[in-house]
Amino acid sequence: MTGELTRGSFFLPPPPPLAFTLPFLDSMWTEISLYVIVLAIHVFRFAHLTILI
Repeated sequence: MTGELTRGSFFLPPPPPLAFTLPFLDSMWTEISLYVIVLAIHVFRFAHLTILI
């Protein structure tokens, strides 16, 4: 019971106030961070392939 409650609290954090005041900026930063993560994954895979070769 307690484990489920704590896990639920981790899955549902309180929304940041920026999400209400600056929704455009928040969505823009979300897109930028997702793009950076995908780019880093591709760069890491490419570097790993070149190291293997």
